[in-house]
Amino acid sequence: MSAVSSRWSPLVVGVVLLLLPCCRLLALQDPAFTPPQLLLALAGLLFSCYFSFRKPGKEVEGLLHPWYLLSVLQFLWMMLSLRTSWIAGEGILDLLRFGIYTGWTILLVAALRSLPDPMRTVSRIALFTVLLCLIPMVIQVVEAMNHPKGFFVDYHLSSFFGNKNYYSGVLILLLPFTLAQATTEKSGWRTAGRVTVVLVVLQLLLLQSVAAWIALLAMALVSVLLPGGVAARLKLFRWSAGVVGVLIAGVFAISSYSNYDELLVGKVKDLRQGGSIAERIAEADLRNENSLFERELMFRNAWLQFRDHPVFGAGVSNYRMLQAQYGVGGTPHLNSGHVRFEHPHNEYLLLLAEQGLPGLLLWLAMITALLVPAWRLMKDDQATSPARQAARWSVTGVAGFLVLSMLAYPALRPMERMLFQLHAAILIVVVPRTIGTNLSLITGRRGWWLLALFFLGSFGVLWQRLGSELHFFQSLVWQAKRQPERQIREVRKAAGYWMQVDFTTTPLIWYEGTHAFYRGEVAKALPYFERSAQLSPWHLRVINDLGTCYEQLGKRDSAVSLYERGLRITPHFVEGRLNLAAAWFNAGRAWQAAATLEKLDPATLRKAEREKYSTYARVILSAIARSDTNAVRDTARYFPWIEGFQGWQEVLIGSKGDSANLKRAIESAWKQAEARQ
Repeated sequence: MSAVSSRWSPLVVGVVLLLLPCCRLLALQDPAFTPPQLLLALAGLLFSCYFSFRKPGKEVEGLLHPWYLLSVLQFLWMMLSLRTSWIAGEGILDLLRFGIYTGWTILLVAALRSLPDPMRTVSRIALFTVLLCLIPMVIQVVEAMNHPKGFFVDYHLSSFFGNKNYYSGVLILLLPFTLAQATTEKSGWRTAGRVTVVLVVLQLLLLQSVAAWIALLAMALVSVLLPGGVAARLKLFRWSAGVVGVLIAGVFAISSYSNYDELLVGKVKDLRQGGSIAERIAEADLRNENSLFERELMFRNAWLQFRDHPVFGAGVSNYRMLQAQYGVGGTPHLNSGHVRFEHPHNEYLLLLAEQGLPGLLLWLAMITALLVPAWRLMKDDQATSPARQAARWSVTGVAGFLVLSMLAYPALRPMERMLFQLHAAILIVVVPRTIGTNLSLITGRRGWWLLALFFLGSFGVLWQRLGSELHFFQSLVWQAKRQPERQIREVRKAAGYWMQVDFTTTPLIWYEGTHAFYRGEVAKALPYFERSAQLSPWHLRVINDLGTCYEQLGKRDSAVSLYERGLRITPHFVEGRLNLAAAWFNAGRAWQAAATLEKLDPATLRKAEREKYSTYARVILSAIARSDTNAVRDTARYFPWIEGFQGWQEVLIGSKGDSANLKRAIESAWKQAEARQ
């Protein structure tokens, strides 16, 4: 494949830096997969077709590079991992996304090769990207300043992107382009670059993303340590020191104004005060209500998944489907079963979990293939200054991406991933080739046609996926409006090979089962719930609903088995524990029902759960007292929170088994115990 006409180069870059952020407005989720990637597939198809029809010109240098070979190997390894993907359609979508990013790197390299100074063109377009994304954020800041309770920074302050972490990651990867403009341009463009750098740093302060701050510090350190002349390194040191100084001053200013630093320190203290993560999963402790605990939980589950599948990994797209089997819980909202994690917030652990050690090594080899030649170029005194500067700033951008990958998921978010691919394309272009041969025009055309064919296939798949997503979101609208019939019609339209589960791994067929169940058609709901359990076997709500269905159909042993399975995932799953207690009680095993409720602490339950718990406990106590009045003395160990009430057992025993007296005694004792609690 050859370089393309220079007049088309800014257009190719503009799709990434200008059109893609605007497409984010149409996104349906965070990270928004389909709309941005549908745009990339369509634009890639059009560019590939156009380049294949270009007029014959003189033979140009080929684009072979070690990075391409490693990308192909990574693609093939992902294909091998597809054989263990829990849901094949989801795995293929991940494979296509990786291929789209790789294909766009080829397009960017071909476009940038025709430019005398690729970094200059890219940095100028990036300036408009920052300004474009700044407009909606300024509006939000003005609204925040006019807030009746005073200025505040909302978590969703985010411009075109899903949340502050997404937007701060985009700013981190745009910063090297603005710094290149501020340090290498002349006159007006240099001034514009410096203003843009200030705007980017101020936004990073307002967004208060610790991961972005750490990445910024790492980038400043890398830019200074990279080889180069003494004068150039001093200049970079001044710029880096200035950016870091502004960041530190801003952090102190934010800390003095708000309690952000206290919240962060509190999170760390809470994390240290707890026991092991396995012990904390079985709790309902409000101290665990923070992102640090959740990250520790996700890291642990990803590592355990890798431990069980060290070579081939668990399979592409399998982390979110399988991670719950290693335990989820520790906070009231996690114990509810409504929260599921789609990513461990660490790209390296995700690669280990899904693709095994070879998958991670291939990714690191791809990074090395970019960085090592760039390092040699910066040490080469005979290299041109623009090439060395471009290599320096793109290496800095890659370093920021690598640091963000430790604390977030930039490789999964389209805009962040494409900015990384843009940095990679610049490094491929500016570094002299050491591998490859000249490619003839015919060979180049065949390559473009092959790439166009891939983009065409990807576009077709993503178009179907987008249709499913639109129908699914419309179903949520009808659900909110309490129109179940219309909701189910939309769910049926959404279901298909490319969308069998929603964004929280809930099978779409589960919605049909729930609809039938609440209409009283328990037998009709059963096959829907059974199929849902096959698609998402560690989904708490699916497990619990299937167990309830079995219980109502008289299959108590199957129901108990499912309830116990759910409690192995989340020991403090309140609904599952209450259902298991009811199942034991209905089986005539009141003592086992009481033991099941032992793990629950009413102080951590919501109002509806506490009322249900109290009802169950009173009924269980009544049954135990009727069967053996003296045995009531032993039941306090199953309800430790009422041990402080003296004499309640004697009151129950004094009823002498009379049903009316027993009921009044239990109600009176329970109310007094609750009052004391």
